[in-house]
Amino acid sequence: MKEKQSHSEHLSLLLFKNTVAILIPAIIVFAVIFWVTYRYPIVFRLSTHPVESLEEMQDWYEKECYNIRMDISALNYTGYDYYENGKQIGAYYYAFMGNECVFFLIRTKEPESTIKQTVVQGKMLAESASMDAMKHEFATAMNLDYETFNALVNPIMVSEIDYSYLEVLLLWLLIIIPYVITGWMILRSVVWTIQPYKHPSTKVLADFGDRRLVYEEIRSQFHNRLVKHNYNYFFTEEYLIISSWWKTDFVRIDFIKYISRHVIQTHHGKKQLYRLTMSNPEKMFYEKDFASEACADEIMAELIRMSPQIDNRTMNIFDLPKPEEEQVVREETQDTKEEA
Repeated sequence: MKEKQSHSEHLSLLLFKNTVAILIPAIIVFAVIFWVTYRYPIVFRLSTHPVESLEEMQDWYEKECYNIRMDISALNYTGYDYYENGKQIGAYYYAFMGNECVFFLIRTKEPESTIKQTVVQGKMLAESASMDAMKHEFATAMNLDYETFNALVNPIMVSEIDYSYLEVLLLWLLIIIPYVITGWMILRSVVWTIQPYKHPSTKVLADFGDRRLVYEEIRSQFHNRLVKHNYNYFFTEEYLIISSWWKTDFVRIDFIKYISRHVIQTHHGKKQLYRLTMSNPEKMFYEKDFASEACADEIMAELIRMSPQIDNRTMNIFDLPKPEEEQVVREETQDTKEEA
């Protein structure tokens, strides 16, 4: 006998419930990241900005956005290297931009006299003791008055060595990528609401045929030919539908060849769940855990009633004796042995 169905049990509403469960955390993360980036312009400051002129370079520096990327036609080696802990890790180069000389600290262990057509991704530094020492020695080697030479040098140096890859990586991992993903999920939720057959929970329907057509068939059965409904499960003439807040599962009944059920312990044995396993080596494998033993019992009994050919050799596995019953059985067995 078919059970009467309430309005709240419509299939589209089950999927909408899943959408809401996904959407709420996404909106929270999206809002938090938006507020952080609005209140603290960390994305703007840590992002790498393209620079083509000295004016742009100065503007970004004044905005405290120090990470830049520049296309340089040629870099000339100054003859001076950069050391940390006694090891060479870089070398000083220079290039003319307009009428000013700009120094670059390039990461290299084998400096070349000229580096042509390269992209420098580095951090702008306005004050550097090593740079000042290098400029003094460079001016002396060129027989130039330091003050005259320094007037031609841009005060900002671009350092590949000081560019913080870790900060940029964390920026992407903690802010940019989560922001894009949650934004995408919010947009996708609109699509899932308008076109429920595109919901992630219905992805399995593609195994049964055309995803949209199969969904429409299930929806029709769900609304007009619902066989049984209890707890969080629904039976139509051809499908078992199990719904939770996060996911709605669809199982085609005639695909099931084997079914088994057993008890599992979680939280170090403090919690007991009842697991149903439905499988077909050629077509499917599906497992679902239930907190209610009665719910698992009902689903298994209904499946066997609707499809008697299902192999249900573990039918009574839930009917295991309780610990006190096991003790009684052991005592009776022992008494029988002693009498024998």
